[in-house]
Amino acid sequence: MTTPIFDPERAVEATLFVANRLETPDFHKIFKILYFADRDHLVTYGRVITGDTYIKMKKGPVPTHIYDGFKALRSKTGGLFHSAAEAEKDTYILKPLRDYLPRIVSQSDVEKLSASIGRYGAMQFDQLTSISHAQAWNAAKRNRAIALEDIMREAGSDEGFIEYITEDINASKAICGYGAE
Repeated sequence: MTTPIFDPERAVEATLFVANRLETPDFHKIFKILYFADRDHLVTYGRVITGDTYIKMKKGPVPTHIYDGFKALRSKTGGLFHSAAEAEKDTYILKPLRDYLPRIVSQSDVEKLSASIGRYGAMQFDQLTSISHAQAWNAAKRNRAIALEDIMREAGSDEGFIEYITEDINASKAICGYGAE
C-alpha cells in the first residue's frame, strides 16, 4: 500500500483556498473537497495536492494531518494552521485568517481545487458522505489509511499508470529518507 509524502505548506494553502471559497467551510465539506481534488489531481498530473494520507472514517475519507491540524485549532494548541485559521472549540467551522498563497499552490492545484468546489461545494453533508463511500473507501479498513492505488482505481486509472505513480512515490520516499513502503 502506498501513501503520499505530506507537504504541510501546500496542505495549509490548499485548505485555505477551499475554505475561503465555501459559504460555510465546515470540516467535513473541506475534507471531501480536498479528497476529490487530490484524487483528480493524482490521476491527471501524477501527484496529489496536499500530500496527506486519507483515513477511512465513518463519514468518508479524512486527511489525517489536516484533521489533526483542525483538532489543534479547536483545542487552541497551535499546530499546522496556527497562524492561518481559527476554529472554535465547540464548532466544526474553519475560519481562515487569510487567503492562500499563490506561490505555494500551483495552477494545476487551483484548477482541481476549483473544479472540486464547483462540483461538491453545494452538496449537503449526507450527499458528500454517500459519494465518498466509494471503491477506495470500501477497500480500506476502518480508521486505516486508504491506499493511493485504490484511490486511482476508483478514478478509473489503469494498472500500468498506478504502478508507475506508486513506484515514483516510493522512490521519492527512499531518496528523501522516508523509506519505501
